[in-house]
Amino acid sequence: MLQDRIEAKWIASFVRVFELCQVQASETTVILCETQSRALTIQLAELALQQLGLRPCLLTLPTPLQTAPVPVRSTGASIALQGHPAAMAALTAADFIVDLTLEGLLHAPELATILKSGARVQMISNEHPEALERLERQETSLWVQRALSQLPAKDASVLDQFYLKGLSVDEICQATGLTESNVKTRLLRARRRLREVVEQQFHQQLMN
Repeated sequence: MLQDRIEAKWIASFVRVFELCQVQASETTVILCETQSRALTIQLAELALQQLGLRPCLLTLPTPLQTAPVPVRSTGASIALQGHPAAMAALTAADFIVDLTLEGLLHAPELATILKSGARVQMISNEHPEALERLERQETSLWVQRALSQLPAKDASVLDQFYLKGLSVDEICQATGLTESNVKTRLLRARRRLREVVEQQFHQQLMN
């Protein structure tokens, strides 16, 4: 039985994950959680972001009434936001969001609006930090390449150019002949698809 206490190794895992997200100290960062979110995971996310020089804002929503007849976990379809105007205003104004909601935002109806604002979302949901530690031990480049290989070639290419090669949108336009609007649309679509693949890999790993 794992103890819910802060471990230095878990802070380090969170730091490395956030570094892979290329979080910058100047970015506005929101930790999105619920009243029933795991307190340990919230604390670790806060400490890791602070270690990277950020001042995260903690946005806590009431956990909705459970209506499922049996326990359900990490469906990716959180209903915690329910279009809350103040919460949505904070999230769409953020540069980076750490999703610690119980079910996760992957299939939440509000996700499209959040991503359209330009915010990046790191979905951790309510997993124990030990799960993140196990995933983080894997060879990161191999893990990312495996996820990219499951995407359509156009989506994988634009993500590779933007995130792995570090090209700007303008540089991608020059390299591909696409308009700025087309590149941004393709990036948005590719990020959504990549998140779905990564979420699947995450849960497969947890079951092993």
